[in-house]
Amino acid sequence: MKIFKYDKNPYESSLFFLNICIYNYCKKYARLFILNGIIKFYKEYDYDNLIKITNFKLFNRNIYKIYENGQTCTQYIFNIPIKTESSIKYYEKELKNINKKYDDIYILCGHAGEIYTFLTYFFNSYTEQVQSKSPFFITTIKYQNEVIKMICPEIPCKYIKRKPWIKEDTFYINNQRFIQIFDPVFLFKTIDENIKRQSGIPYFNLMQEKLKVQFNSINKIKISDENEKSMLKKVKKTGLNIDNFVFIAPEAKSCCLLTNTFWNNIIKYYKGKNTDIFLNLNNNMVKKFDKDCKSINLTFSEAFALAKRAKKIITLRSGLSEILMQTNVKQEVIYTEINHYRTCKISEHYPFFNTGNINDYLITENTKKDEVIKIYEKILS
Repeated sequence: MKIFKYDKNPYESSLFFLNICIYNYCKKYARLFILNGIIKFYKEYDYDNLIKITNFKLFNRNIYKIYENGQTCTQYIFNIPIKTESSIKYYEKELKNINKKYDDIYILCGHAGEIYTFLTYFFNSYTEQVQSKSPFFITTIKYQNEVIKMICPEIPCKYIKRKPWIKEDTFYINNQRFIQIFDPVFLFKTIDENIKRQSGIPYFNLMQEKLKVQFNSINKIKISDENEKSMLKKVKKTGLNIDNFVFIAPEAKSCCLLTNTFWNNIIKYYKGKNTDIFLNLNNNMVKKFDKDCKSINLTFSEAFALAKRAKKIITLRSGLSEILMQTNVKQEVIYTEINHYRTCKISEHYPFFNTGNINDYLITENTKKDEVIKIYEKILS
């Protein structure tokens, strides 16, 4: 028996001492247990009623709790309420210094794929429909700023750490209109339920229905000379042959990771063809690749600028897969078991940038070995 044992996958990590779990963190459910559950931190969600509860327990007794219901946020100590604050009041305090010349403040919720899709396909039509004359973006995940800079660099933005849930899609603070894109019910309930109920319905269509707009113009990605130069400077340190390489992105937050063996077989093939390999590894979710692969931390803009030069792009399905469609480089996109967008192939549902360069493949636990071999052959052809 090992004294210490550490288990980790993309969604959960655990540390055991003599088979006793002294640490367990589940990313999917925002749950942390310490000392076999003596200390607990976890969140509970009720999307129907827009309720979020954050719990901190000791010996299964509530020490601290935050209760949000889309209107107010209440803090408790030992189940005794100590402070209640309006959810809108939080935004008012956090954003009090935003210049009043901005008439509409867009609060962006969602990950890279949702934000990319909104800004690329729907933002122009939506702002025209709601008559936004001087918009401003509030970001709730830091990398959203990077996506904005790629697509709408002329519009200013500000990141805020916490985003209380709001029931209304639109609300006002001191004559400035706040528009929530997208609300938690849409992101975590509507999309998931519709995809399960109607096989193949893409969230592109669900967004269009939610926003009640038609796209009549698109925003193409813009990479500044500064980002191009910073990419080249970083990549030069790796020794990557920038004239002959494939761009591989094996990480994703929305779906199960593939094995290192899967990726190393692809890497081995390209090494045999004297083609260099760049691995886009920003989240440290995947390790133990061939030591000859090149990798360095890149921003979204830098990754896009590099991928544009690649002979081929191979990605695990993620928001980055959608962004890289605009490179017009041949892209192989792999879906896995728990990706709830797996029936919504980006090669079929995204207008303008589908030039026949994108192929989709589904690999699950039930995919037979000979089928995986056929997928290898298609990816490497």
